[in-house]
Amino acid sequence: MRLGAGAGVYLRCGSLWRASLVLGTEQLPGNNLVAGYGTECGTQKATVSGADDFSGGWRLNAAVWTRTLPSGTPKITQLMVDGQALRVAQWPDPAAAGARRTALTAAAATAAALLLQTADAALLAARDLTGATVQLRTQPWLIETRRITAARGATLDLDSAPQWALPAGAGFVLQDKRWMLDSPGEFFHDTVTQQLHLIAPTAGAPADINSALVEGSVRDRALTLAQTRGLVLRDLALRAARQEGLQLTNTPQARLSRLDARDNGSAGMRLAQWETLPPDAAGPQITDSRVAGNGEYGIDAVHVSRARIQRVMALANGSVLQHQGGVAAAIAAGPGAQIEDNVVDGARYIGIRFSAVGGSTVARNTVSGYCRRLSDCGALYTWTGRDAAALAVGNLASTVQGNRLLPAQAQQEGAVAAGRDVVAGIYVDDHSHQVQMLGNVVVGAPVGVFVHNASGVRVSGNRIWQPTASSAAIHAVMALIT
Repeated sequence: MRLGAGAGVYLRCGSLWRASLVLGTEQLPGNNLVAGYGTECGTQKATVSGADDFSGGWRLNAAVWTRTLPSGTPKITQLMVDGQALRVAQWPDPAAAGARRTALTAAAATAAALLLQTADAALLAARDLTGATVQLRTQPWLIETRRITAARGATLDLDSAPQWALPAGAGFVLQDKRWMLDSPGEFFHDTVTQQLHLIAPTAGAPADINSALVEGSVRDRALTLAQTRGLVLRDLALRAARQEGLQLTNTPQARLSRLDARDNGSAGMRLAQWETLPPDAAGPQITDSRVAGNGEYGIDAVHVSRARIQRVMALANGSVLQHQGGVAAAIAAGPGAQIEDNVVDGARYIGIRFSAVGGSTVARNTVSGYCRRLSDCGALYTWTGRDAAALAVGNLASTVQGNRLLPAQAQQEGAVAAGRDVVAGIYVDDHSHQVQMLGNVVVGAPVGVFVHNASGVRVSGNRIWQPTASSAAIHAVMALIT
């Protein structure tokens, strides 16, 4: 690292920093640059990693590799072998070994307890369940995470009641007990003994794990910047943090370009702006970047206004086993955003979530393979809600135009509530107002355009090909379709 004289912070491209960098007003007093530098920047960014290197020192017992970690190592929720992400040990196992999705079985629940069906109770009768994590699919669009505090026969007590009551037959999966480690591509970290255990993936790992690069996420954030105006970030890779790769707070008009944020537990990039922007001020810009394999969001810019997100490649982002939520999206932005010319593929939930407040523009994006983990979902989605709609007096129309939305289907495994089969190319949801959908192409979605409890909607000049359920489903106060 080198510090420019009053100008910024520079990291050599091709270098790797296993650290959590925090920069604020003292290091960056204003109009500053945080960037990679050097001839390598075109092929290798300067990398800040939230993971430590746990290569070497592994012992093999049957199929399980074990290594002792340094005292005080925090709980590892992400582990990678030669760049391949492993799965936290779970029960039951996914149908396909190594698949990054839940395996769900039937269940019923009381307010703060999970009631197992007879067959599952018998299989788990002799197992240690206290302290295990349980993922509950309480809604088609939501998986909630709780912890088991006690097991009483077929009843598993939870540390708190789910937000939504779990209906009979809904899905669940248990995680993070040593006995669950039984399939290729799984791992378990025992923080009491500081022993890390893994079973190597079937493919992509050497026969001897001691010859592999093994990395475990131990820091919450790779790079944090706050209270800095005129900020410019470029040519950086931010990876493998437990939470955010990049966290920006109150950094008005930040300019981010040529960034690579991947394999972070929650968000590749998260932006928050608590100060109100002047009416004529531009918001932050993110351009020519890549976000991939992040847990909930590729880019979370929900809590900033007038963000501009352009030419971003967003791959395989969304809800994974460690972090769950109903608002996860590959790209999500707040009021008045411009989301243009991006490529989104493999989103576990929503492809692009936009705000129908403030005249947002969603244009010329290509979205494919969305809703891979959850349903009641869309490639392009907006939800305003009653409270926000009441505040949006004189709302500017939002425009969704010229997007290419390719095939997808609902992930219904473990979902039993209403909406489990709903997937749309463009989904305009509750209390959204003044949204115009113009000249989009939707191919192979169950529903081309879905409008639910919205008003002032215009649908014109769109081409909807090969829908598997319907071209359009409209449940709106006022809509114009041409």
